[in-house]
Amino acid sequence: MDSVVSNVPRQGASPADDDRLLDLFWNRAELKKAFADLRAERHSLRERVRDQEGQILRARQRVEELEGVLADPVQSANASTFFQLRTLWGYGRRRLMRLSRDLATHEQERSQQAGRQAFESSREEDLASLDQELAAARLQVQEAQKFWISLARRRRSLLGWFGDRPSSDELSLAREALSQARRERDRIDQLRRSRLHEAAPAGGDLGLASRRRINLAVIALAQELLLHFDQEGLATQASEAVSRQMGEMDFGSASVCRKISRAIATRLQEFESITDLAARIRRRTRYLASCEIYRLETDAVPVASCFTTIPRQLDADGGVVGNQVVATNVLSEEYWDLYAVLLS
Repeated sequence: MDSVVSNVPRQGASPADDDRLLDLFWNRAELKKAFADLRAERHSLRERVRDQEGQILRARQRVEELEGVLADPVQSANASTFFQLRTLWGYGRRRLMRLSRDLATHEQERSQQAGRQAFESSREEDLASLDQELAAARLQVQEAQKFWISLARRRRSLLGWFGDRPSSDELSLAREALSQARRERDRIDQLRRSRLHEAAPAGGDLGLASRRRINLAVIALAQELLLHFDQEGLATQASEAVSRQMGEMDFGSASVCRKISRAIATRLQEFESITDLAARIRRRTRYLASCEIYRLETDAVPVASCFTTIPRQLDADGGVVGNQVVATNVLSEEYWDLYAVLLS
């Protein structure tokens, strides 16, 4: 209680003493707050140091485990195959992302070009209409000006003093009609100038139809990747490698692992050498378009149950050739992280 009372200005004390006392009180409160903030920051830094130490310890453990794996020829071969399969999975995802990005750019450019053409066509029609209106307005100004001049001349002429002389009201009405015609002409002229220099609107987001086309093409490429890499079971093994830990995978002896590694390298090289990949994607996209079903009218990603099997051969129109199919659903099994690439 004494400490509280001591912080209150005393009766009879000078104003300067009271001000110094209040300054000391507030300085003490600010110092206490700053001290509390420093303690909180110190605690946060200690927590971060402990987290960093834990991460370093776990990294050292992984390094030690990896050293133990590499010391054994069989385990080393299995580890190498494990990471090669994960790299194969990443390769498939990168190809899907590249296709999606390229198609999105193409769709946006096509949409912008169509928008510009529509804008230019609409502007030409508007300008033609405005030119007609402007010509009519200019003619109206000329007629109003001629009429006003004729009235003014009649009023000033000698014959006007003895004949039908225009009144001041008639002159005022004619002058107002001329002014109104000029204002209308200027309004139309300004409207035409604004329309002439109006910039075409920038392209917006991709429409639903564009996103659906892109997604079908990406799914088609995912199926082509699976058909190409799963002839030796590489796609299936890659899927397992990305969903499991290295110690959980056992591919067999060192010779078997080397065989898998050679197969991965060969199939990657062969896929990069495919010259008609774009045509294959177009054919498969047409086939997928004949099977697509969407849960909602606003959805851009089809339901996975549309594509339960993958036909191996398709004709130019996307029709199935033969009866060879692969019973794999790249959507439901999320091959190559497909859902992360598709546009929503």
